[in-house]
Amino acid sequence: EALRGTPVTLDVSSDVSGLSKLVKDADVVVSLLPTPMHPLVANECITNRTDLVTASYVSPEISELQGNCEQAGISILNEVGLDPGMDHMSAMKIIDGIKDRGGTITGFSSVCGGLPAPEAANNPLMYKFSWSPLGVLRASQNDALYKMNSDIVSVGGANLLASAQSFEAWPQLHLEVLPNRNSLIYADKYGIQGAETIFR
Repeated sequence: EALRGTPVTLDVSSDVSGLSKLVKDADVVVSLLPTPMHPLVANECITNRTDLVTASYVSPEISELQGNCEQAGISILNEVGLDPGMDHMSAMKIIDGIKDRGGTITGFSSVCGGLPAPEAANNPLMYKFSWSPLGVLRASQNDALYKMNSDIVSVGGANLLASAQSFEAWPQLHLEVLPNRNSLIYADKYGIQGAETIFR
């Protein structure tokens, strides 16, 4: 019988030696910790030559570790959750399919989020936290940058929630959509540099 894992309780911010032992004994580390803790875990993974997977966006602190990862011969794979992650994969499947049929991407708009079943949407927000409530609050203050009809639109974090627009795909749900961080970087990542609209 294969042992799938062993539960432990550990405060990674104060017990670095305990973290180091866990990382050293692991085949791969999957970190679901809050984003600010990933650099600490990543450095232990580099020291112990253990690959790391997270569902979080690539932070500047993680980007700075690329050279150290290469020297240690490990991979740090980020953005493999729902958003970011599965949204990237579904976007590329659609974009590649259009290009394979000889089409051109003139506009790209992607919305992603977790919606509770109608019977579970039983609070004034009609929302259930599927991830860190603090993370949701922090994300609601992020600056956003996107392109709409060839115009670059910048939204300061303090104005992000006020920038919400109705999402008309399912009007009966009364959904709103917000821009998510810097959408412009996906022009190169998705190979859609000629698109007049890039919105995530």
